[in-house]
Amino acid sequence: MLAGEVSSIIRVSAELKHSITEQFDEMTRRADEHWQEVEEHSETLAAIYESSRESAAKAFKDREYHQALEFARAAEAIAHVKQHGSLKLESGRKNLQLKRA
Repeated sequence: MLAGEVSSIIRVSAELKHSITEQFDEMTRRADEHWQEVEEHSETLAAIYESSRESAAKAFKDREYHQALEFARAAEAIAHVKQHGSLKLESGRKNLQLKRA
C-alpha cells in the first residue's frame, strides 16, 4: 500500500513512521556490520551493495518507505554473501584412456 504513486497520497501515522524508521535503521545497521566483517569484496558485489544502500537511503529520504525497506533488505542479504575467491570453470576436456581387457 505504501509503494509507488499511492505513497504520495497516503499519510503515514507518527506511530507507523516510528516503527518503519526503527526497522530501517536496524536493517541498515546489520547490513553495515556484516559488510564490514569481511575485509575484501569483489567489485561486482561491492557495487551491488553500495547501490542497494544508496537506493535505500534515497527512498527513505523521499518517504518511499516500502522501497526503502526492500533496498535495505537487499543490502543486508548481500552483506551475508560468502565469497570463496573467484570460481574457475574447467576446460571441459578429459583425457580418456582405454583399459586393456
